[in-house]
Amino acid sequence: MAMMRSDLHDRLLIRLRKNNLPQPEVPQIWDIYYEYYEVVEPIWNSIYYEEVPVGYKAHIEWLKALAERGNANDEKTRSFINWADTVIKRWNTCPISRYSIKPPSHMRSSLKVIDYVCVVMRNREKIAWIIEGKKKLNYEAVGQVNVLSYLFSRDCPQFSIRKAIVCEESDALIEEYCKKFDIAVFCLP
Repeated sequence: MAMMRSDLHDRLLIRLRKNNLPQPEVPQIWDIYYEYYEVVEPIWNSIYYEEVPVGYKAHIEWLKALAERGNANDEKTRSFINWADTVIKRWNTCPISRYSIKPPSHMRSSLKVIDYVCVVMRNREKIAWIIEGKKKLNYEAVGQVNVLSYLFSRDCPQFSIRKAIVCEESDALIEEYCKKFDIAVFCLP
């Protein structure tokens, strides 16, 4: 029986969490003590997000360029161009922020999806790990993690970006390439 894609991604996510990856040196939880209430409140140092859509800002820029090539004197077109400028320059398009604007449903199908984003808080720095999950390390995973990290960095410029691929089987030559170009590989059979 063939494995479903979601089964593979569920297994890989469980293994990432169990091994405290992508940054095992950062404790998973640290505690804050409140003096007045003597309560310990757990705070997570690593937060995982699954199936994160990216490319919203790039898509809006593309639509704006199309509109500018058309009839820019049309009131509807000028209104759209002004709206697009506002989104691009001022609004939070980061898909993992609770304060971000969400893309309209007709736009979601044109966006790309990251398998996992792991945000790690370390010494007041927010690091977003863009993680692609595959059964076997391959060229497709390398290309996806490169493109998706680029799109994520445009939508979420507030993060330092790192790239990783999690897989159940590795490939020595592709792993060598990944090492040279700062893509972490986690082989978790």
